[in-house]
Amino acid sequence: MPPPDAKSPADHAIEIIENPQTIADMFRNGLTIGVLRHEDHEGVAAMYKVRDEAHKNGGWEVLRTTVDFPITIASDDAEDEAVVYECDEQAFVERTHKIMRMVPNSPVQHQRRFVFLSDHLVLNLEENHVAVGQETLHFKAAHLVVKKDGAWKVKMVVEGGWGRAAKLTGATFNIRVKGT
Repeated sequence: MPPPDAKSPADHAIEIIENPQTIADMFRNGLTIGVLRHEDHEGVAAMYKVRDEAHKNGGWEVLRTTVDFPITIASDDAEDEAVVYECDEQAFVERTHKIMRMVPNSPVQHQRRFVFLSDHLVLNLEENHVAVGQETLHFKAAHLVVKKDGAWKVKMVVEGGWGRAAKLTGATFNIRVKGT
C-alpha cells in the first residue's frame, strides 16, 4: 500500500496536463500513451476458456484464479437502477452462485471481441446467449481484463439487466452488497 502522502497516477497525470510544455517535451522524447506492442489474443482467449469451463462445471476454485480481486461490478439492481460496487473474493463467489442458480446448467454462447488498449489492458465486449428452458436470453457484457504477474485476469464486469432477469425468473436476487 502506498504511503498516505503518495501521489496517485491520476495526480501525476493532472500535473502533466496542466503544463502543456511538459506534454510536448514528453512526446518529443518518445512518450506513447497506452503502449501496444503485442495483442495477446491467444492468452486472453485461453483465460476465457478456463472461465467458461469453470462456469460450466462449477469450478469455483478455478474461476477465482481468473479474477484480480477486488473486482468491480456494474449492473442493474432489482429496482432497475444502475449500481457499481466492488467485491472481494467471498462476495464475488456468493454473487456468482446466485446468478448460476438463476440459470442452472444452461448452455451459454459468447461472441467476444477483444479491444487491446495496451499490452496490459484489454476490453472484452460480449454478446451472450443463454438457453433457459424454451427461451434464449440475450445480454451484452463488457469486461476490463488486466495482465497481472504475467496472467490475464478480469478486473471489472459490466452486465446490464440482472435485476430485471431476477424479477422475470422469480428469483430473489439483488446485486447490492453490504455497505452499498
